[in-house]
Amino acid sequence: HRQFNAQHIYRRHDKLVTQLQQQKGIHLIVREYNHLDLHITRAMISSKKRCRKQKRGYTWSPALREAGLCVGYWRHQNSCCLNSRQVSPWAMARREKLQLQ
Repeated sequence: HRQFNAQHIYRRHDKLVTQLQQQKGIHLIVREYNHLDLHITRAMISSKKRCRKQKRGYTWSPALREAGLCVGYWRHQNSCCLNSRQVSPWAMARREKLQLQ
């Protein structure tokens, strides 16, 4: 609702309905309706993203985060080894941060 007010959706809709009834420039009206539809769609998607629940089958903790970072580091290390690439500076920094040997 806040997005609709911010974008003046209701006022713009009423204006288009009035113009359509007066049969003023159908091409301009169609273009404005499409523009209005875009704003409505964006507002709905934005609202949906803000209202969605985070789905996790576990509770978050600092230890879990650390474990995830460690797994990510070792996956990257394994990928570099398998593909004959150098380990990235990002991975080296992560290694130091995680205090891995």
